[in-house]
Amino acid sequence: MTEEQRSEQRLPVRFEVKLSAGQEREGTLVDISRRGARVSARGARLRPETEVRLLVQRRVGGEIAINGRVRWSNADSFAVTFSELDVAAQRWLDSILEEDGTAVR
Repeated sequence: MTEEQRSEQRLPVRFEVKLSAGQEREGTLVDISRRGARVSARGARLRPETEVRLLVQRRVGGEIAINGRVRWSNADSFAVTFSELDVAAQRWLDSILEEDGTAVR
């Protein structure tokens, strides 16, 4: 999906994640929006529509779980569209998006 096709701008971030999609891997959340995110994860070639669970390591407060579906994937990264977020995940996402989006967090 190109930048022109997105309905919302993604903000650059940097959070370590553990992802589960049949097997566990580690990666880095590199950008985020209200509806989804991109994760850098070498060798994580996931099929579109695969359900994934991201355990995001927050700066404060430990991990937060986010569920979603893969939109696209290549050898180095993949994009995920978020499923329904629980209250804690929604609050965390809101706090990230309300901050100045110009700096990597």
